[in-house]
Amino acid sequence: MIAGPGRGGLALLLLAASTWGTAAPAPVTLSNAWMRPAPTDAALARAYVDIASTATLELKGATSPAAQRVEIVVVLVVPSDRDPAPETVVSTLPVPAGATTRLAYRGSHLRLVNMRQDVGNGDRIPITLVFRDASGHESTASTELQVRGLLTPRQMRKAESTGAGQAPASAPTGVPSAEAPESPPTPDPATSMQPSHPRK
Repeated sequence: MIAGPGRGGLALLLLAASTWGTAAPAPVTLSNAWMRPAPTDAALARAYVDIASTATLELKGATSPAAQRVEIVVVLVVPSDRDPAPETVVSTLPVPAGATTRLAYRGSHLRLVNMRQDVGNGDRIPITLVFRDASGHESTASTELQVRGLLTPRQMRKAESTGAGQAPASAPTGVPSAEAPESPPTPDPATSMQPSHPRK
């Protein structure tokens, strides 16, 4: 007769069973997430975010309910007399440990393709980034894009039709106009990464 595990052994087995198949989340924070207003029928809209991680990762994708899909776009460094800079859609983007990876205005960014809804000044749009570590485990980190800028043309027409008045000729104090150089908003509180199941 073979004796079964004692209480201590059984507890360890249960603990192992409960933790098997999960990966510890890599410490990632997302900050300064923002975008410009865009109407529902916009072919694309650019989104920006700072990514900080204490582990080396790859950004392998992103999703948002506001767009049909989200692409990772790398802007190549070119001489200053060339404008606009060439953009390349990539499948992954390195996120080195101990440094901030900036997806920023006039640089690499996230491209929201085929907008599904109007996004206007003051809106906050959910976005989820998908990461992969060196062992192949995937995790996600979510935040909200702060929409900053003037009203979209659709919103301007709606305001006029409802008698709310015309949109201002210039942006309110603290909000840059469409022609002014863009800058990130006040950093949001850091968002935490949520682990997903590793690849089998």
